[in-house]
Amino acid sequence: MKCVEEILLGIEKGCFFDSHYVTECMRQDFSDEYLNIARNIDSTDNLTLRTHQQIGHQIAKFEGKLVERQHGQSHSFNIHGNGSTCALWKRV
Repeated sequence: MKCVEEILLGIEKGCFFDSHYVTECMRQDFSDEYLNIARNIDSTDNLTLRTHQQIGHQIAKFEGKLVERQHGQSHSFNIHGNGSTCALWKRV
């Protein structure tokens, strides 16, 4: 997905970020692509969670090229404004 790559390229090399950051960037700057992911989910149960999992899979496709997955988790605000854990990444 081109928008995920664009978001990742916009992060300064050496900086840490989490999946919530990428999800929020998609919602704000690439809403059509964000909604398209949701539209392609085969179930309406836990649609938000499943959509965000798919975004996480898209980030992981850049492992070793643009990003490195970090050990442990990040704790940040999710789409609902609640603190929760998610993958922690480093831009390489």
